[in-house]
Amino acid sequence: MALNTVRNANQNDYGDRHDWSPAVLIVLNHSLDRIPTFIAESLLAVRGQGVRIIIPMDWRYLRSETAEIRRLADAGAVFLPVDFGSDLAALVRGMKRLIGAGFRQPFRVARSLVRARRVLAGTRKGLFKHLPLITLLRYSALWPVHIDMVHYQWIERAESHLWLKPVFGCPAVASLRGADVAMKPRQESTGSSRREALQRTMEKIEGIHAVTVHILNAFTALGLGAPVQRVIRTTVPDKAREIGVESSGRRRFRVLLVASLTWYKGHVDALQAVHILMEQQRDLELMLVGAGPEHNALTWRAHCLGLSGRVMFVGHAASEDVYRYMKESDVLLHPALVEGFPNSVAEAMRWGLPVVCAESGGIAEVMEDHVHGLVVPVCNPYALAGAIAELMDDRSMRVRLSGNARKRAADVFGAELHGNSFSDLYRSVYRLGQRRATG
Repeated sequence: MALNTVRNANQNDYGDRHDWSPAVLIVLNHSLDRIPTFIAESLLAVRGQGVRIIIPMDWRYLRSETAEIRRLADAGAVFLPVDFGSDLAALVRGMKRLIGAGFRQPFRVARSLVRARRVLAGTRKGLFKHLPLITLLRYSALWPVHIDMVHYQWIERAESHLWLKPVFGCPAVASLRGADVAMKPRQESTGSSRREALQRTMEKIEGIHAVTVHILNAFTALGLGAPVQRVIRTTVPDKAREIGVESSGRRRFRVLLVASLTWYKGHVDALQAVHILMEQQRDLELMLVGAGPEHNALTWRAHCLGLSGRVMFVGHAASEDVYRYMKESDVLLHPALVEGFPNSVAEAMRWGLPVVCAESGGIAEVMEDHVHGLVVPVCNPYALAGAIAELMDDRSMRVRLSGNARKRAADVFGAELHGNSFSDLYRSVYRLGQRRATG
């Protein structure tokens, strides 16, 4: 498959039938070697509103052509190869791209290079102060492209890449998603430095997107904000893959937990809840989908609790595999201590898998206890165990919660609503940027 590249990034003919089609540069998290499914679904919904999506990614990851990359490319998103290598070959590749771009768009490339050199040379901290040329070559695919707006998908990413905004002379949006706002600025060891970094970032950002009202309130409680603020919840594909609550032929009741293996996702409480149910002679198993730094600690804890034969550590899974695991499970468990809004809960609701979750983050904004799922207090494994037992004993409740959750998710997580909301956010931020530019 030939991906859309910089050669057609400036074309206006994307088959759009919209009165406003801005070119938005999407800046992902540098630690990701893939586009997360929930980000891909969001970008597809935005693309459906005529917004031109431009995504710089490391060329090695682009070559993998994951399902998310293919779907976005088919929808008209443009991928720009970025080279994060530090060897001579990487610099040569960057120089070749820069020369090629100069032939295609000489005036635009020259203007961008002058701006970029000035911005990077003025950076007081970090690698850019000493090696601006390397940065220019790494991002050489961007310089011939016209950009109307920069969208940092994580607020932390904006801190290290704010220089993109003045280079393109455009406004910027940053997304607030969870722990980067609700937890890290409040930690005793790093909270002060994180708050200061957020304050510096927000001085340059025109708009923010929060995944829940809870996250937006946590942000404003830090004394932070932006001229344009919107709460836009995640989106799940409209093609609802109904899972239902029919028996899959397994003897054991399966509880599924989909989350990165980090301490604030509540895996310890989940293991303790299963241990409590096992002591009550309940026949169940727990499947953990996700990878992270707590893997060894959690496997040892499961062993110490006597759960080695009842807990499965699957590791990272592709979106299609997650759907299959949901289809093969009876309940989704989400016991997080800190959360924005869990994408796994949105998917389970949309697809009809009954949910048990801790009341953290924006859960209460979407899910009503005993109506759309079962909601229990945070850090309470006994409450988690009680909720799971309640669903094990009452199939009619599982059917009722499944149906209610599907209807609720269709109203809250629809792709059209999501795309329209982002289009409105971009339009408001763009107009603000124009007013500021003209004084």
